[in-house]
Amino acid sequence: MGQRIAFDVARHDAFQVLLDRWGDPDLLAAKRGGDFGPDSLVSNRHAQAARRVAEVQARYLRGDTVEADPEIDEDEDVAHHA
Repeated sequence: MGQRIAFDVARHDAFQVLLDRWGDPDLLAAKRGGDFGPDSLVSNRHAQAARRVAEVQARYLRGDTVEADPEIDEDEDVAHHA
């Protein structure tokens, strides 16, 4: 996997515009704390991941320090769930 980069508000805002236009509406609803329809193909696991992303992004936007969890090997976690 790639290296972590510093959170950049301008980059985040620009990507949110792309998500609003092209992102999955059900995942966006989940990310924003809403519900998705009963016909949605979004799994609960993916919806929860979208919510976790939103929580971390909100912490960055508030100016909180967000540290990586040293207990989680991201490469191993991705391989385990592939």
